[in-house]
Amino acid sequence: MKKTFNLLILCAFMVFPLSNATAQLWSTETIFSPSTSTLIGNASRIGFHYNNWTTYYMRYNDTSYLCSILNDVLGISTPASVKIPMEQDFVITDFQKFRSNQGFIGSYQGVGMYGQIFDYDLTISDNAYYFFEMPAVDCINRIAIIKSPSGVAPHQTKAFAIGKKSGAYYLPQSVILEFYAEGAGTFWPYNYFPLSYNPATGEQEIADDVITLDNHVIFATRDNRNLHPPVNLRISDTNLTTSDINVQWQFLLPPYETVYGEIRLQPLPNRQFVLTYVKYDFMEDGYFLHIDKIILPDLLIGNTTIISHDIPINKSCSEMVDVTYEPDVNVMMILLNGDNRSEIYHIDPFSNTTSLAYKLDYPHGNFWSIDTIGSYYMYNVDRYVAIGNDRIISQDISNGIEIENSCHAIIRIPSLLKNSPTVRRARDPIDHYSDNKIYFLREKPGRLFDGVQNCIINNVEDKSIR
Repeated sequence: MKKTFNLLILCAFMVFPLSNATAQLWSTETIFSPSTSTLIGNASRIGFHYNNWTTYYMRYNDTSYLCSILNDVLGISTPASVKIPMEQDFVITDFQKFRSNQGFIGSYQGVGMYGQIFDYDLTISDNAYYFFEMPAVDCINRIAIIKSPSGVAPHQTKAFAIGKKSGAYYLPQSVILEFYAEGAGTFWPYNYFPLSYNPATGEQEIADDVITLDNHVIFATRDNRNLHPPVNLRISDTNLTTSDINVQWQFLLPPYETVYGEIRLQPLPNRQFVLTYVKYDFMEDGYFLHIDKIILPDLLIGNTTIISHDIPINKSCSEMVDVTYEPDVNVMMILLNGDNRSEIYHIDPFSNTTSLAYKLDYPHGNFWSIDTIGSYYMYNVDRYVAIGNDRIISQDISNGIEIENSCHAIIRIPSLLKNSPTVRRARDPIDHYSDNKIYFLREKPGRLFDGVQNCIINNVEDKSIR
């Protein structure tokens, strides 16, 4: 059945053949939205690309759909996906590739959960997946993993995540989680670390993102407690219960700057990473996308080798959403949202001078997730995909940050070199606890889910149908 279906699957991201060669596709936009359903746009997520398949999640009314689409060229112009209807109140907030299977996180009936699908390409036959509830949190929001080396026993995938637990007052409490997601230890208890929270005043430390780099895990947190700066990192080895997770690496902002929204992290090659957020500068009376490129070994020994940039942005589109990076062409993409609009910034994270960045302007709604798709099988191109509301866009980045053509407006914008921040190391202990996971196994049939190509642009002929 799967083989027959693969021959019939329709293509979402098209590349047009030219006699003996294939034309490079620059940009597409595809709509997936049943007219009788109400889409919850900010619930959509996309990620993990394997053997030309892309997985994404959409939510209509009270039903969730886990979908899979083939990124290939089969000569059919109308795209389609396979979709699996999930349980009611099954919410996916992020995807993660485990060893060879699609992993996901989120919540199930108001309880934090993670799990994985046993096959990367969903089919119209039964699809098996499992998930674990972790009652220490109501929802898991971001995840990062470290795999044991190939051929080294035991076979394990260790995960680090951030989640939230509802409280009686003000904001929910942030929680850091540590657990084995795959292989030996999958059914073991998990560890969790509630961050400081004063329900009477609302003062707290909030975890916004997590990445793994080398043999370390890095958490980005915001802090509104007295005498705590707003931007922090917690950096640990892979055993949180016996390491430096109790230390804050505090980034000291000038008194005329304030953080606006969440913080994001992005790992880079050669033990480097990016810390990025939106800030408001009272002296400039303006909003800026701030980017710190950090060399992890230097930071750990106290060397200040951080390279910082500011990109001026509009307040009307200043909500930090997501970030991704494509190493093949050295492009980092940062997604910002505003009132019914999105902007995607294309940045060289290794730039050490004032330079240019490129921005795609999307004034027709919000995107809520972005991920690189890597190189297509059989096609030497690089691109990323973004999803929001009822739309998926695909944008070619084979030429690096310089976007030559797109379904959306292209704007060049300065990336201003700034002074490096001052960073101090401060001990700030957090307690840890353990709890048991609750296991679920499901099998669900998939079915076809048609879409409509809304915009197609390639480098030979503009076929826009917007």
